[in-house]
Amino acid sequence: MSVQWFVKTQAGQAGPFSSQQLKQLVVDGKVKPETGVRRETDEKWFLAKQFKGMFDQPSAPPQVAAAKKLPPVKTPHQVKVSGTNGTVACCVRSYGDVLPSGGMRDDAS
Repeated sequence: MSVQWFVKTQAGQAGPFSSQQLKQLVVDGKVKPETGVRRETDEKWFLAKQFKGMFDQPSAPPQVAAAKKLPPVKTPHQVKVSGTNGTVACCVRSYGDVLPSGGMRDDAS
């Protein structure tokens, strides 16, 4: 059976709590390093900070670097290119990929 914990309160004691529940009380800030706690088998109260691992987790989540903004995606569209021999149709695909009209590449998805 897992260890059961009790927490000292102004009204007496609260519990029993599982180790996981006690750890959550620490994360939620309801159990502080100076809070009295005891295992169900202990008769004496101890400060929570006396138990190894009780306050080992970081107090604040790690900072995440801001994501870089990506350039807008160009949508495929038809353009007309004027040349010396008249007008030639081309197809412009995403990210400036220019292909001759009717010459869409299968590998350029």
